[in-house]
Amino acid sequence: MFVRVKHSEYNSIGSKTVSGDYMAIFQDYHRKLYAACRYVKLSQCGHYMVGKFRIGNISITVSGEAGNNGLPLWLIDYSCKSIPFIKFLTEIPDDLVELYWDSEGHNEIGPTSVQLRSWAARTFKPTKMMRSAQT
Repeated sequence: MFVRVKHSEYNSIGSKTVSGDYMAIFQDYHRKLYAACRYVKLSQCGHYMVGKFRIGNISITVSGEAGNNGLPLWLIDYSCKSIPFIKFLTEIPDDLVELYWDSEGHNEIGPTSVQLRSWAARTFKPTKMMRSAQT
């Protein structure tokens, strides 16, 4: 989910690109949610918006809201890598976690997006556009 959009455009063939501060959401086996915010550029690929989300030396392909087309990414998929992945994440408050799991959205964040975006805007500082994120 974009916390702050810095650039959005359609190219000459009608494909969309959007870039800005993107918050990816991760879940563990206990339904706890964690978040990280990075500068990301999403480009249209068919019906999906797809881009790279980098944490440390790990590149994660993200798509749509939350990083996994509206569903959180599995923390276990990335915690076995060469860095202690969880140290780059911020735990989402319990009231927002409960609101997220109780929402009736299907593959979308749905009504919790306003509260999550507001929390993320207060929690994560604006990122600066980096040359490597433009590619």
